[in-house]
Amino acid sequence: MGIRAWVAVNRNDEREQAYLFRAGAAGCSVMSVGSLVLAFAYLLQGCVDDAVTIIAIIGSSQIVFWGLLLHWRVGR
Repeated sequence: MGIRAWVAVNRNDEREQAYLFRAGAAGCSVMSVGSLVLAFAYLLQGCVDDAVTIIAIIGSSQIVFWGLLLHWRVGR
């Protein structure tokens, strides 16, 4: 996906850029849901520390990913 994004930006291909943005957003959403399910499973087992760690790691990576994704989409 990285090479496709580089080619799309250099060719100024709006359609390809929009597709890659949606694909990145969908991947980010799937990762969020999966991590929340995993954290909830840890909570059900009584492992609060592990659940909080998962939420903190995934939350911080989500902030970075969305920041980069929006910067790429808006700041081109």
